[in-house]
Amino acid sequence: MTKSSTQDSNQARIPLSVLVSSSTFKKLVELSEEQGLTRRAMLNRILNHAVPKTTFNQVSKDFKYKGTKGDKQINYMINSSAWYKLESFKANAGKSKARIVQSLINNYQPTKV
Repeated sequence: MTKSSTQDSNQARIPLSVLVSSSTFKKLVELSEEQGLTRRAMLNRILNHAVPKTTFNQVSKDFKYKGTKGDKQINYMINSSAWYKLESFKANAGKSKARIVQSLINNYQPTKV
């Protein structure tokens, strides 16, 4: 694998551990290979670019955890900005981090340069 960007390596990292489907994990691997990034760096990119900016105006107290059963564990130290964006989106969307991450990876379209 290649090195991730210097911006990614200069930020504090927070652990993220979620279960996703094997097809989602396969897509993450394919995206990282296409972009020449580590899987962790690719996940950081997806979270930083695909998570919409939210405010804490509408905070849902009920989270939907039931869904498709994940069979691949993702354990990465993601940068703090990606973590806080995900945490904020989770609070507003009322979905678990695993559901959000799986949806973001499945729907991510890399930008053409």
